[in-house]
Amino acid sequence: MAAAFRNFLDRNFFRAGIRRRLMLLMLVPLAVVLVVSVRLDFRSSLAPTMAAFDAALINSALGLAGQIRLDGNALVLRLDSQAEQLLRSDTADVVIWALYDNVGLLAGGDRRLPLPITLEGERQVYNATVDGRQVRVARVTRITELGPAHVLVGETYNKRDDSERRILNDQVLPNVLLIAVTLGIVVLAIGAALKPLEQLRADIAGRTARDLHPIDVDAVPVDSRPVVESLNRLFESLRRAEQTQRAFLANAAHQLRTPVTGLTTQIELAQIEGAFDATPERAERLQQGLDQLRQLLDQLLTLSRAEAFGSSAPRFSTVDIKALLEQQAGLFIDRAVARGIDLGYALVPCRTRGVDWLLRELAGNLIDNALRYTPAGGEVTVSCGEDQDGPWLAVEDTGPGISTEDRERVFERFWRGESSRQPGSEAVQGSGLGMAIVREIAEQHRARVEISEARQRTGGNLSPGTRVLVRLPHAASPAQYQPALQPD
Repeated sequence: MAAAFRNFLDRNFFRAGIRRRLMLLMLVPLAVVLVVSVRLDFRSSLAPTMAAFDAALINSALGLAGQIRLDGNALVLRLDSQAEQLLRSDTADVVIWALYDNVGLLAGGDRRLPLPITLEGERQVYNATVDGRQVRVARVTRITELGPAHVLVGETYNKRDDSERRILNDQVLPNVLLIAVTLGIVVLAIGAALKPLEQLRADIAGRTARDLHPIDVDAVPVDSRPVVESLNRLFESLRRAEQTQRAFLANAAHQLRTPVTGLTTQIELAQIEGAFDATPERAERLQQGLDQLRQLLDQLLTLSRAEAFGSSAPRFSTVDIKALLEQQAGLFIDRAVARGIDLGYALVPCRTRGVDWLLRELAGNLIDNALRYTPAGGEVTVSCGEDQDGPWLAVEDTGPGISTEDRERVFERFWRGESSRQPGSEAVQGSGLGMAIVREIAEQHRARVEISEARQRTGGNLSPGTRVLVRLPHAASPAQYQPALQPD
């Protein structure tokens, strides 16, 4: 039993939230106060009521005692009309009476009404049982020529029970209402007191994984400042660790670009001098490897810059998505023509709040991925617009598509699907960082990235294709809703 009680406290109190613990700490004392208050008020109100009933019962006995007469050597109690009416006027209880002489023999009335075992004074009120029912009895003793005569008047407990219930109800309801109002005030007070902590929770929950800027200590209660200061120290330690990691990565990538450029130059010179005339495919593989390494270094630098930008508090501005996509897609036209891919547009004017160069990197990586995975003769469509949910941009291709189980894994760094490992695919040259960069930038903009099958089909092309949709936040002044282009 004790162990079960400890487990209950452990689950519902010690591990409970601050709000629940405060509520329990207030509720238990209030419940005790309610019980004690009702009991004391009930007893204080019940005593005078019961005393009034007893006094009325004694008065009835006194009235009957005044009707005692002597009939020779016997006591006689003859009720006049007034006394009889008094006894019959009680409609709530059954009233009976009895007259006993000085030796305790019944001289008149109902023999079911017994004398008390001990006679105490001239007047006495006590409880008795008649036919299994409890009655309240008043005894009045009158001295006659034949000695003491005892008049008993008894009544059932109906009036008393009804009065107890009314008193209890009258006491419980106000006390319960008082406790309820007090508890409501306590709940409101606890909510107001915990509001800064709730705001702190919302602030931390609304951050991205890279957002490590310190929390404003002045905005939290004094009691919570040690916790916030500890969090700020933790954020600072993590920020420094990330800075060190990013600096190393950026420096390494930057330093590697110089030898890669030198190797590219040497290969070109060797080709000019005819060093690869016998084996031109070897020069091509070397060039492809260097191109892949150069792209990897560029994406590592981009990712490092994006993460560094996200760890601070970025300043957003209004960005024209249509103009941005036109410029970015234009950079890939020659590459699309060289591979026989139709690079098309479906752009509707719309704006968002963000960082221009980061959104350019996001769009560029999406277009680059689409071109890599789309076979010759396929199509890539870049689109944007705005609906009830806000502005959006999308890149759609007619490539092999991404399976449902891999749609979350594509955002992992250096992960590439089966299609990227197929010989002859341009995707073989990919680094596996493109979608990781896209998600990093999207998270910094509170944007959402959705991957689905493409809606477009080209002739007899039955490949599922891929559609990557990025839902962006509203601009300060939302663009006009365009129903002609819907992302879903």
